[in-house]
Amino acid sequence: MRRIPLRRPSPALIVATIALFLAAGGTGYALTLPANSVGAPQIKPGQVLNSKLATNSVTYSKLATNQMTTVKIRNRSLLGEDLANNTITGQQVDESTLKLPTPPAPPVTKFALVGGGTIGAQSGGIAIAQAGPPLILDFGSSQAGRPIAATVASSGTDLTGQISAAPCGGASASNPNGVTCPAPYNTTNHVAVYTADKAGTPKALPFSIAIPQP
Repeated sequence: MRRIPLRRPSPALIVATIALFLAAGGTGYALTLPANSVGAPQIKPGQVLNSKLATNSVTYSKLATNQMTTVKIRNRSLLGEDLANNTITGQQVDESTLKLPTPPAPPVTKFALVGGGTIGAQSGGIAIAQAGPPLILDFGSSQAGRPIAATVASSGTDLTGQISAAPCGGASASNPNGVTCPAPYNTTNHVAVYTADKAGTPKALPFSIAIPQP
């Protein structure tokens, strides 16, 4: 029997056979990568974009130390709820940038020490409108509805007499303790002061008066 010689296949035949196999089997092939096979050397610079990252996929643990600097943080993107308690200390705060609330103005009290028909020490803006009786003081602004503290000068531990004070202008809803004073002093800018001895007889006595202002 005559033996037929076998020839080694040519490279072209091998390529053609592989192409025929791929065409017959379809074009879809899954590419499976081993775990941890894609690292920094395999990724081109600028290829991993925000659109390629899942929401909340980059957490604090994924960031290297000192990677988040001021140039990488958008202005006004950090809010109070984004900061842990006590993470901002005095060393991180420029005190000149702090805007402190303006404190309310301290309360003002108008006062005067009166004796012998004249005013001694006073807070300012108070004048005697009528020497008495009753003695009428002009406070320069309405004193309606304000508490009045008036005290007769004492002799040792014993008071030398009695005293009462009320704003002029007559009694009304806005001036509940008002009294009617002689014209032209019957306005709430004026305060009438009545002094008397221990028996209640009207008598000019030295006294102090104080009225808190709004």
